[in-house]
Amino acid sequence: LADYRARYNQYRLDPDLRRFHQQHPIIHVWDDHESANDAYKDGAQNHQPATEGDWQTRKAISKRVCLEWMPTRENPDTSIYRRFTVGALAEIFMLDTRLEGREQQISGVAPDMSQSKRDSLNDINRTMLGKKQYAWLTQGLQSAKATWKILGNQVMFTPMLVDSIDRSVLRKESPLFELLLPSILPTFYSAFYGDTWTNYPAERKKLVDFISANTIKNVIFTTGDFHTAFAFDVTLAPQNAQQYNPTTGAGSAAVEFLCPSITATNFDDNLAEGVYTLYTQILRQSDSVGRAQALILAPALLKTMQISIPPQNPHLKFSDLTNHGYNILDLTPERAQCDFWFVDTLYIRSPKERFAASFTTQNGQSLLRPATAPSAGKPTQMIPAPRTPPKGSLTSVRSPNMLAGLTIMGAYPNPAHSFTYLHFTLDAPTRVTVSLHNAAGARVFTLVDNQEQYGSIALTTDVSALAPGAYFYTISTSQGAVTRSLLVAR
Repeated sequence: LADYRARYNQYRLDPDLRRFHQQHPIIHVWDDHESANDAYKDGAQNHQPATEGDWQTRKAISKRVCLEWMPTRENPDTSIYRRFTVGALAEIFMLDTRLEGREQQISGVAPDMSQSKRDSLNDINRTMLGKKQYAWLTQGLQSAKATWKILGNQVMFTPMLVDSIDRSVLRKESPLFELLLPSILPTFYSAFYGDTWTNYPAERKKLVDFISANTIKNVIFTTGDFHTAFAFDVTLAPQNAQQYNPTTGAGSAAVEFLCPSITATNFDDNLAEGVYTLYTQILRQSDSVGRAQALILAPALLKTMQISIPPQNPHLKFSDLTNHGYNILDLTPERAQCDFWFVDTLYIRSPKERFAASFTTQNGQSLLRPATAPSAGKPTQMIPAPRTPPKGSLTSVRSPNMLAGLTIMGAYPNPAHSFTYLHFTLDAPTRVTVSLHNAAGARVFTLVDNQEQYGSIALTTDVSALAPGAYFYTISTSQGAVTRSLLVAR
């Protein structure tokens, strides 16, 4: 509990993220990294029960802290899938394709996988949404009256093929690179066939068939997770000319836009990391050799993917594997338009950005066409919120009992029975002492002894041996000292 809270605490030391929350309303839904990597309802790829405890307990804690920190109304059953109506223009269905009903993904999906694995993958009973959420979604889509139906969806929905790899770039660079490709291919297959709807093909087909059979128009999947930019016509048979026409959109049931990451590693970063791991852990090369090979081989692998992807995916209307930024989805009664914006750098704070591409789909169609310019801005822009909340405002995390450069984020539970947690942040490297005192002022614990610390600090104190009664924390820096009361009860 303390660790999850500390992570949210740390991220919100970023002034730009705080400004974003201050300025804009958001509709939020969790993915895996609010709990653990590649999570599903009964576990996660990197959860170890032997050392990290029961998954259901961890999942419940991660949900709890997410709801504490994010502006999301909490349901008693902790479910997060929900529906928003924006007049007659749009209905927004926020899905939980992660913790609600998802069964464990099938690992090692690849063109040459065994028949038994292929049978498991295609099991008609395997689910991403779970029965309850699937029924809620399909009933909602069928009853929706608004023009556009937006699905806030965590992982790539549209099938994307990477079976065939054009090796010409690697041969040109070095014959050795081509020999190393089999060791890199699992990274490609895992990205596109692992933590995506392609790992749940039966339920995906069931949903697409439902949309088509019920003539539900203007469905748009808005997706994150993959950290790169894509735009698709949603078809399950992209290479079958009789079932899908990329020019007319015949055979397309919806469209999908994937947004790039803002700062998280994207495809080229992950390729470089994969090459580095190959050289250092598999080939037993030094750290410097691994990094040098990553600089040489990763661009060639990236170019290989950029050449290999389009011919296999005629329904893919746009892709960018390297840039960071965001999307804007602009809706009118006549059309939906998605603009892709990229930033110039992640390494310094910069206001520079560039318009990369834009695609529209017309009312009644499920066909993406390029637009020549981004959507027009708002005719009237809201006045920005003040950067500094008014003095005394209840929205400020600071209180009168505070030092310059220090913010106490929480001391809990209070009353405490066995363990208590103290969270605070320091804006700059500072020598700090943290201690716990009884009601008479006598020190009973020293948690930090005049150490230089910076950033987000979470301290755990075992108070199980203390007598019940009143205590207080003291946090001292060169600026002075502040206290926070604590009650120990049994």
